[in-house]
Amino acid sequence: LSAALVHPEDWYAAHRVDLHTSTRVMAIDPARHTVTAAGSDTPYSQLVLATGSRARAYPVAPTSAISVHHLRTFDDADRLRAALHPDTRLLIIGGGWIGLEVAASAGVLGARVTLVEKSGHLLGPVLGPSIGTHLRHLHESHGVDIKLRTGLVGLDGNVALLTDGTRLEVDSVLAGVGAVPNDSVAYFAGLKVQDGIQVDAGLATSDPDVFAIGDVASHQHPVLGERVRVEHWQNAVSQAKTLARILAGDRIVHDELPYFFSDQYKSGLEFF
Repeated sequence: LSAALVHPEDWYAAHRVDLHTSTRVMAIDPARHTVTAAGSDTPYSQLVLATGSRARAYPVAPTSAISVHHLRTFDDADRLRAALHPDTRLLIIGGGWIGLEVAASAGVLGARVTLVEKSGHLLGPVLGPSIGTHLRHLHESHGVDIKLRTGLVGLDGNVALLTDGTRLEVDSVLAGVGAVPNDSVAYFAGLKVQDGIQVDAGLATSDPDVFAIGDVASHQHPVLGERVRVEHWQNAVSQAKTLARILAGDRIVHDELPYFFSDQYKSGLEFF
């Protein structure tokens, strides 16, 4: 627990924060201004939903010879790391940030990596074909076998069956196929939800006393003029800082442009 906390555990009590870990919220009632958790209702005047997102599950079952991984939690990372050693045959599904960063790390650890991506470019929807081509060449120069316009059909014994007809012997599979916002508690509370919890420029939901930040927030960005839902820790941090000022009485909006970075091998990418 201590490794996952932003501050030491005693900091919270010292700063009048009543911290409840391992406590699942079952429901919120905007009309009554209550949160139901651990069998009791807690009243609120203002509520912040920072429920994040979860790894999108890939519909493939492991076999006795092939383990299947997703990457979101500490435990996920520990299990994946334990499966990687020199000459491990790793198949990665998805040429997004998760897939590419794992490909780089696994290659450094000595694994033999194949990455399949259903589109024609790595990170195509995010950065376009030019950067995607550059990243492809970068990974291929480090020994990663990249197959574009290719997906996984299923697993059979120690073989992965690919959509291009390839039968690939592998030891482990990582599915890096995106994330799903944890917005169900907001949905059942009657808040507006579509690909996340919809919030305005000031991070307020369809209920003015309920706010949402981070991966789960579909933010009406005042500069970009459209809704964006950013799955990056930097966005969660910056939205939290803005919302703290709003809750303290500042009449501001969250207008910081999305920013993120990625380190792969000895190359660093920064995106605004």
